[in-house]
Amino acid sequence: MSEIKAVIVDDEQHCVDALKTMLQKKFPDVTVLGGASSVQEAKVLIDELRPDLVFWTWKCLIRMVSSY
Repeated sequence: MSEIKAVIVDDEQHCVDALKTMLQKKFPDVTVLGGASSVQEAKVLIDELRPDLVFWTWKCLIRMVSSY
């Protein structure tokens, strides 16, 4: 199976860390490229890293949608 590149977006760093740890243990084909704590950081990170998958918290996702 090929590698799946992911980014995690959550305003609480401990949640980013916990999800990253869980993904590493349970889904070794998923590589977390980075984490963002705001919509602005997420936009930059996604544009730069071009992940296959993005994990969002609802709060950050709602901010992202309302900013358009």
